[in-house]
Amino acid sequence: MSEEPAAVAAARDAADAERYDEAIALFRGHLDRNPEDARAWHGLAGALSGSDRKREALEAANRATALAPENADAHRMRAMALVSLKRFPEAEQAAKRSIQLDGHHPEAHALLGEALKNQRRNSGNDAIRAALALDPVNPVARATAERWGVSARKPGFLTMRLPPERLAWFVYAQRAAIPPAVVLGVLFLLLAGGPSDAVLVGTTVALIAFAVLLSYGIRLAVPHPLGWRAPAAMSIGGGVVTLAAMLAIGAPWKPMLSAAGLTVVIELITWYTTRPAST
Repeated sequence: MSEEPAAVAAARDAADAERYDEAIALFRGHLDRNPEDARAWHGLAGALSGSDRKREALEAANRATALAPENADAHRMRAMALVSLKRFPEAEQAAKRSIQLDGHHPEAHALLGEALKNQRRNSGNDAIRAALALDPVNPVARATAERWGVSARKPGFLTMRLPPERLAWFVYAQRAAIPPAVVLGVLFLLLAGGPSDAVLVGTTVALIAFAVLLSYGIRLAVPHPLGWRAPAAMSIGGGVVTLAAMLAIGAPWKPMLSAAGLTVVIELITWYTTRPAST
């Protein structure tokens, strides 16, 4: 990268000190003589954004990205201008392009989070967390996180202690254990001589509480790239396994059907609480 001209360096210093009018004048004076300087254009876009001149900032950012389409900073400035204009779908694309070119700038992730959250998309939380992970004291990342009430880390006991590949096996083992757990729970209560309604209520409360609490510990640990169909098939499969086991031991029909339905419900709860936010 070539050395930055003195006028541009002075303009950036003025912008950093929030002397935006001075920065804008310096950038424009340089650009009058050097209209093809993409870095000066995206610097001007930042100064204009700081001065709340939103449309002019977008025009400058558009010029920067046209001159340097592979410049991550130019796309980041364009995303900033688009967010300020509440053009969130366009801001999302600009921020994603900036991240694609250079994923190490926290403000690009924060802008992506802002754009996504304003489109009511929960994946904005992940983008904001990515910004905080890169620089937890970055003012833009912190302001965005505070505005949307996003913490730096997803809650979850095991997510802080196990690597993703082990968490994957943990989730699958948990789901495989659900049908026998349901069967054993129902059988235990039946053998204890409890009335049918008490069997069903007790088993339902205990096992759903177990599923929710355990899933909370591992939530968002394992992606489900196949959408809802694969988890739904696994849930129905678990119900079939439970039904077959209860049928094989000659259990009464009401607990048998309820146990199968309960397995499906717990499987779906487990999937829902461990799935990542949609993108």
